[in-house]
Amino acid sequence: MLTSNKSILFKVKTVLSRRLKWLGLSLNQEKTKLVHKSEGFNFLGFHLIQYPGHTLWLQADKSSIKRVLHKIKNIMDTHKQVKTDGLIYSLNKIILGWARYFQYCRSYNIFANMDGVLFRWTWNWCRRRHPHKIKRWIKNKYFTQIENRNWTLFGEIWHLNRFSDIKRKIYSWKVGNKSYLNPEIKREWKCNEISDELT
Repeated sequence: MLTSNKSILFKVKTVLSRRLKWLGLSLNQEKTKLVHKSEGFNFLGFHLIQYPGHTLWLQADKSSIKRVLHKIKNIMDTHKQVKTDGLIYSLNKIILGWARYFQYCRSYNIFANMDGVLFRWTWNWCRRRHPHKIKRWIKNKYFTQIENRNWTLFGEIWHLNRFSDIKRKIYSWKVGNKSYLNPEIKREWKCNEISDELT
């Protein structure tokens, strides 16, 4: 929860603790802390921070980036002898899934950097398979141009997606007729009991 009133945060924490206890649950004290927005904090794989003079900054946290790159590296290390399409299929599932999760935040620079790492690893994967071939031969066999993008790894069926293929989207609270402005379902958006306890 983000608020300019620190006392509200303490009240929310107290109310949540009481509610969870009634359900037989409890807050994880290691993960539950109060921080100033200028310090930043991680939540569900995102890092939220506000720099002076800027709006709240939302991006993938470093541990999330390390985890997905570790998965990709592990697949490339364990798929040294598979067909190119097999490697591409396994990588695309991870790349597209991860990129779509983070497409609602400031991800352009992060995606571009990860694409650079991905290219180096795929190039090394191709060179290991043909240690006695020249670079031009490897490029012609494994890489092609798709639209305005050179050096795209391809197979007989698939081509490798990049993180930056997933463009940023602006999140909208309105989903069909489930908008919080719809008076017919206004009660679904309200949390009257907790609101009463906080006032």
